[in-house]
Amino acid sequence: MIGLGSSISHLTDILKYVLEESKGYLIDKNFLTNESPSEIASEFRMFQKQTRAINSTFSFVLSPSKTEGKKISDEIFKDIGNDFLKSYGLDEHQSIIVRHTEKDHDHLHIIANRCNLNGKARKDWKIWKDSQRIADELAVKYGLTRSMEVFKNNKEGIKQIISKVINDQPKNFSEYILSMQENGINVIPSLNKKGNMIGYKIEYRGQKYKISSIERKATLSKLAPLFQSNLLASQNKIKSIKFKRNM
Repeated sequence: MIGLGSSISHLTDILKYVLEESKGYLIDKNFLTNESPSEIASEFRMFQKQTRAINSTFSFVLSPSKTEGKKISDEIFKDIGNDFLKSYGLDEHQSIIVRHTEKDHDHLHIIANRCNLNGKARKDWKIWKDSQRIADELAVKYGLTRSMEVFKNNKEGIKQIISKVINDQPKNFSEYILSMQENGINVIPSLNKKGNMIGYKIEYRGQKYKISSIERKATLSKLAPLFQSNLLASQNKIKSIKFKRNM
């Protein structure tokens, strides 16, 4: 199970997103009386007004493997969510636990008030690292696949697909992206302030990775000369065919 966490400032927007009916449904709430995004936001802000923290809301995602997520009941998902909150020290904070079922991949969204019921903000130092550590501990407790196992399995699958795509000799990045998509991998370009592409990430089975963490031969700097070589080979092949026809 993979755990992701961040401290954010856009409270209402994230509540609208996680509580959107087309994505999933609420399975638990703590120290809250309402269930609509705007009303929950108002309840959060009653305590957030007492702190100077800019990013006064915590957003977490707990994502088991695709097959395991479908088998987990709402009650177990609820227990996992509350165990996570307790381990992170947020069991005395306002929070909601939402199950998302869209994209055929069940996972949890947890939105928690960074401020406790006394208006004191919890530190967010190492939130990303702690989120993954706690998710890993809960995976062991509930008999779920641990994050490194998920990464290892996904990495092997991605590398096989990349090898297949490269062997198909794409002549430019557009062809590469299309071929990757046809094989189940979504390519996400990274752009600089001028709008120029400086790299890319990939999404596979609901998980996002930097391409350099999976396969270095597929980084942008390595693909560019490969595309050029494939293009020249294709052009030479066309010239050769035309030459033979004219003989």
